[in-house]
Amino acid sequence: MASYKICSDKTIEFIQAGAPDIEASVILRDRYGFQETGVTLSRRALDRKTVNHLVTTDKGLIWRLVETPTGARIGKNVRNWTLTGSDTYFIFTENDLAGGGQPANAVVRLLDPLGGEDLAVEPRQPYLFSALVAAHRCEARFVFQFLDADGQTLHRQIHDVATVRRGGARIEDYQPVVVRLDVPAAAAGLRILVEKGPSTSQTNSYLFLAKPALAVEVEDPIVLSSEFLRLTREEGPAQMLAYTAKLPLLAFEGRKGTNDIAIVIGEQEHVIKNAISYGFDFKINEFRVNFDQINVSVSRNSANHTYVKLGAYIDEELIGQLDLMLGTDQIGHSLKIDRKYFDGQYHLVSIRNMDDGTVLHHTTVVLDFQMTPWEALQTYAKKPFDTTLSPLAAYHLKSFRSWHRDPRDAERIPNLYALQETLLDGIRKRASYRPIAFPAVETPDVSIVIPLHNKFEVTYLCLSALLFAYTAYSFEVIVVDDGSTDTTVSIAEIVSGLTCLRNPTAKGFVESCNRGAAAARGRYTVFLNNDTEVTAHWLDELIHAYEDFDEVGLVGSKLIYPNGALQEAGGVVWGSGNPWNYGRNQNNHDPKFNYLRQADYVSGAALLIDSGLLREIGYFSREFIPGYFEDTDLAMKVRNAGKRVLYVPSSVVVHYEGQSSGTDVSSGMKKFQEVNRPKFKKKWVSLFKDHGREGVNVDREKDRHVRQRLLVIDNHYPMVDNDAGSYAAFQEIRLFQSLGMKVTFLPLNLAFMDRHTRVLQKIGVECLYAPFVTDISAFIRDRIGEFDLVYVTRYYTFGSVISLIREHSRAVKVILNLADLHFLREMRAAKAQEPNYSIEGAMETKRRELEMIAEADLTLSYSDVELTVLESHLPAAKLGRVPWVVDMRADLKPSFADTKDILFLGGFGHPPNVEAARFFVSEVMPELLARDPSIVFHIVGSNPTKEVMDFASDSVKVHGYVPDLEAVLTSTRVFVAPLRSGAGIKGKVLESLSYGLAGVFSPIAIEGTGLSDSLDCLVAQTNQDWVEQVLRLYSDEDLWERISTGALARAKRFSFEHARDELQKTLATVDIYTTKDGLHYQRVRPRSYL
Repeated sequence: MASYKICSDKTIEFIQAGAPDIEASVILRDRYGFQETGVTLSRRALDRKTVNHLVTTDKGLIWRLVETPTGARIGKNVRNWTLTGSDTYFIFTENDLAGGGQPANAVVRLLDPLGGEDLAVEPRQPYLFSALVAAHRCEARFVFQFLDADGQTLHRQIHDVATVRRGGARIEDYQPVVVRLDVPAAAAGLRILVEKGPSTSQTNSYLFLAKPALAVEVEDPIVLSSEFLRLTREEGPAQMLAYTAKLPLLAFEGRKGTNDIAIVIGEQEHVIKNAISYGFDFKINEFRVNFDQINVSVSRNSANHTYVKLGAYIDEELIGQLDLMLGTDQIGHSLKIDRKYFDGQYHLVSIRNMDDGTVLHHTTVVLDFQMTPWEALQTYAKKPFDTTLSPLAAYHLKSFRSWHRDPRDAERIPNLYALQETLLDGIRKRASYRPIAFPAVETPDVSIVIPLHNKFEVTYLCLSALLFAYTAYSFEVIVVDDGSTDTTVSIAEIVSGLTCLRNPTAKGFVESCNRGAAAARGRYTVFLNNDTEVTAHWLDELIHAYEDFDEVGLVGSKLIYPNGALQEAGGVVWGSGNPWNYGRNQNNHDPKFNYLRQADYVSGAALLIDSGLLREIGYFSREFIPGYFEDTDLAMKVRNAGKRVLYVPSSVVVHYEGQSSGTDVSSGMKKFQEVNRPKFKKKWVSLFKDHGREGVNVDREKDRHVRQRLLVIDNHYPMVDNDAGSYAAFQEIRLFQSLGMKVTFLPLNLAFMDRHTRVLQKIGVECLYAPFVTDISAFIRDRIGEFDLVYVTRYYTFGSVISLIREHSRAVKVILNLADLHFLREMRAAKAQEPNYSIEGAMETKRRELEMIAEADLTLSYSDVELTVLESHLPAAKLGRVPWVVDMRADLKPSFADTKDILFLGGFGHPPNVEAARFFVSEVMPELLARDPSIVFHIVGSNPTKEVMDFASDSVKVHGYVPDLEAVLTSTRVFVAPLRSGAGIKGKVLESLSYGLAGVFSPIAIEGTGLSDSLDCLVAQTNQDWVEQVLRLYSDEDLWERISTGALARAKRFSFEHARDELQKTLATVDIYTTKDGLHYQRVRPRSYL
């Protein structure tokens, strides 16, 4: 046997010199003697004529830039643009905008993978160069230069690349290139250049290259490792055979550890000891970041001595390597973290197996620039403090900013500086306490009940935080002193504005809370422990959750420790009846703890309930006096009354756990935790008996209140206040949730988009993002089994993930939402002679789009016109209509006399909107102004291009992004949508209808809406039509009123309830059956972006 190589994909390659009739086989054996002999071998005769001289399995393609314009780069495997199962190399250039938009070219040289220079060739020998190529927004060509022994060019051969393929995940996305190269007699070398032209549209472009090969008259040459390629070049004409075998590791499931490989050639057996592992021969027992070190401990998984090579990475950069020989004991090791990382920012820290790059463990940590604990600074450094060093500094800053955001709050702003000083000083007994005052409230929105028993220093911090933390709602504070003997008895002298109730002797937590609640005057009652520190908007978020979802009975905050670690993220009650504080001591920022969800119970440390409901269900149950299990019992009573219990992570409360009742369950108040446990179990066994086994699959158990699980995949998070597509995505999420589904959102760019991500978390969507998810493929592989449905928007996004989904789950149903029919939109744009569009390009889009539709289990469109087109092309495809939802605003319908001017609304990242604005400004406005000079045309929408901004004049106002459209939609007389291309339903049109805004539309603009000319809108086609129809509607009050009334009537057909019924029926056509008892967010748009 000449040589062998075991590849990272668990295949083995070996080469044998000899006659082709010699039999060969591969046997895989584990250490127990079990062996697998049914290994399929592929065999090919091998010489320098049959191998790929351009690429090797270990080095890939070796190339470098020869001409390097600014911003040019080369690399491989761009996400969503990589051919499945193959490395895809790319050349990227960006036109020089700073230099006046100068075009950028790039030239790349392909090199010999063995020598790193030009490729050696045989004179008079024909060669074949082949590759799969895609020119994405550019032109390109290959240049082949034959060189003599001195490196002088003897002959040049040029091959232009066709621009009909744009790249992607499928082989159909690439243009096959095969070039015959006849080597001149005096040639000794070949130089291959790839010349990429400048971007032909937009500002940047790519050239993609997959499966490059150079061989002697062989179209599908063998790709070998560098070692094997060298052997074939050196062995001369001797007969050699190349074997490849995929090792059947599934046969060894449950037999983890190393395995021997026996290669049998003829009568000789070559054994490779401990050649390959099923799983790993080692395990990571510990991985943690400890101050300035990464600590790792490793032990063996098998009886074999194992050599382990591990790499430690920070933010994808290798910072150190561990080479360990594992013996019988666990080995621990530490790596020093370079000082450059200690910057107070979050960093991704990971440990990887250096053999194959597998990430074994990873975590996200803040590497601070100083390591003195905040508690030590409070105790020893003392005031004044650097406020930015507090773990709660971000929460404090948010309160400061919130208090000063709205001038209407100026009169009620407390002494924020003094209050923050108290919070920074922490829980401390003081010689004297600065007086604080709560404002008098005649009719409070909320009554906050705080039970007290001694420890005034704890209560003082709690009350200071209540004043400091911003909230938009009014509240009263009711403190119930449960037989205190310290400064608490004088609380009214230090803190004014409280309602103070006193129990002469201690009656316990339950009795104190009930007495306080009985005195409550607010619509809502909050129970708050005195060892808490509330943060900005904590109360607002609880009330919003209570009011914005249907059938809510109880809501609770996310509890964190003073150091910022998570304490509790809603409670789980197991089938044993034992409660579980979900998330304790884990990362407060982890996405799985940061979306609103139904919970079995929420902690009594900070919860809100409707005061009327509290009285109806009988307050805290007296059988749990003096305390413990009363909050879990309250949640069960709420659920038994048919109401939901919600965990609200956007309401953050710091809990100094143990300050109120201690932590020892064998003494003091805490002992009643065990006394009351059996009482709770006996009372509520009928509600929890079907819950899961304690501690098992907790992440699934916490979401047991949903019926199905939906994974939504899109390129990025929807920006609901930014564009119609994002608005639509938000409505679809609401619809799926109301049908009993938990929604998980996976953006392909893995970017956390601040407020746009947070608003989804606030309505109950699990939002994924880096660094908690860093690999789309790994996520689909590891978690696709959790989901019943996958919902993907746009065909090209669908194309980038469908093969991965099908590979790892054949059971999950995959739904494609077209957003719009792209090939129809492109064809219309091409016929309208819009720049960057062609009939050929539209036909290519059509081919790809129809392929994706055929692959989907169900394809949805907003437009009946598009569905009709698709039915004619794909009669066997499952098709359905995805409903659009609008918020009826008939109460805001303006009168004719109170309106003026013309409005166009649209996001200008969408080319048809730019085209429509251009048409109206250049073709319609001049004639309108000639007949009525007072008319002003208002253009509103996100991301206006320079061209759109240049439309601005005295009669054309370009406003750009407007966060709240209500003012413009209720003050404008005529809404126009002069769309000349595009596809799908037009959200801008439907939103105008919901306000009763009279409009003039093109035929394309009303597709899928059901609007009719002269009934609920006016329709215009030619330039003159537009002028006449706009002037008619603008000047005729009777016509305006009739069209406005018709618009409102049409908008009612797009209600949430109608849409939910329609979606439920559509899903049933592919055996997806749902109920209407899911969590229903009742607002069409997010209430707040705070």
